[in-house]
Amino acid sequence: MVNLQIMATSEWGEGAGGSPGSVDDAARAVVDVLFTGKFYVLFSFLFGYSFALQMEAAARDGASVVARTLRRCAALFAVGLAHALLIWDGDILTAYAVVGLILLVARRMRPRTAAITGGVLFALPVAWLAGGSALLACLGAGGAEGGEVPDRPAEDQIITPEFVAPRDGEPSEIGEAAGPPWSPETAEPFDAFRGHFSDVFLANADPAWLPTGILSNVIMVLMVAFLGLAAGRARLLEDTPDRWLGRAQVIGFTAGAAAAVVIVAGGQSDLSVLVVNVLAGPALAAAHCATLLRVVRRRPRAGLVFAPAGRLAASNYVAQSVVGALVFTGYGLALYDQLRPVVVLALAVIVYAAQLAVSAWWTRRHRHGPVEWVLRSATYGRPWRREPRPGVLPG
Repeated sequence: MVNLQIMATSEWGEGAGGSPGSVDDAARAVVDVLFTGKFYVLFSFLFGYSFALQMEAAARDGASVVARTLRRCAALFAVGLAHALLIWDGDILTAYAVVGLILLVARRMRPRTAAITGGVLFALPVAWLAGGSALLACLGAGGAEGGEVPDRPAEDQIITPEFVAPRDGEPSEIGEAAGPPWSPETAEPFDAFRGHFSDVFLANADPAWLPTGILSNVIMVLMVAFLGLAAGRARLLEDTPDRWLGRAQVIGFTAGAAAAVVIVAGGQSDLSVLVVNVLAGPALAAAHCATLLRVVRRRPRAGLVFAPAGRLAASNYVAQSVVGALVFTGYGLALYDQLRPVVVLALAVIVYAAQLAVSAWWTRRHRHGPVEWVLRSATYGRPWRREPRPGVLPG
């Protein structure tokens, strides 16, 4: 849902959005409230949780945890780097690889220590955002009294590199307009998306963008992965009492409703609203997870619909990027900045439904997806082979 929206239009451009109050605003609100900042939290948590389970599996097999993890992280980084360079620079797999190495170093942490570490890492960016919001409010108030701050739209009242210091290196006073946020320099990477494959590759490989993107993703994933590691060491998701899941739903959906009110009322450009979204994201992600667990427990057949796609999570992730590239880039249908948000949302739903069907078909013939087999082959030294699920005949 989120990745296709990002691939469809430039972050700062107007794109093909509709008029205020249109169905496009509703589509943006749905994505922002229900998906943005929620599912990366869920997947990062599950990454940390699965890391704990993989350590136990290595111990049972008498294998080296260090060797297995190093091989898996190397393969994960290679797949992620290829994804980032050849398809889309919003890759998250490279960050998982780096975080896996950090978790390897911290593998002997007690669950309580890992949980505290994750909580501290989560609190730091929240405090930074809250401080930035307060500072911006103070600067705005002071400038207004002195008549130094020009009238600017609310969406521009945020400290960005273009606002504080233009790309030509000439610094400007805080509060002095340094040109529109959509400058030729910032537009260049997005314009490349409209070009040929070579243009996209060169833009994705830009050393000024790629390392920064990986680092920012590592920071986001790491704090939640530590919480997942703590939960995995404690086996928190096994036989979780139903009342705990119910409480997670109440807390999470309440936080999500509060965030929805703020987001719809004020938009996400203001730092204070971003803080609300960051705080509500983990709570709403927990509510999503709790809801899925309760549904599967009460309606086991419902789990059969989503389980195949979950087994092929990495393959489906890369496949979504391939679809997005073929639809939006210049070497595909060249629809970048051409589709309204509501159309992109509908496209995302169609793609996900298709992946559910294809995943079910694939897992009747193979135990793992293509990307999963690459990772498993590197981790365990097992070559690709056709291996249907037990009890399921191929065909």
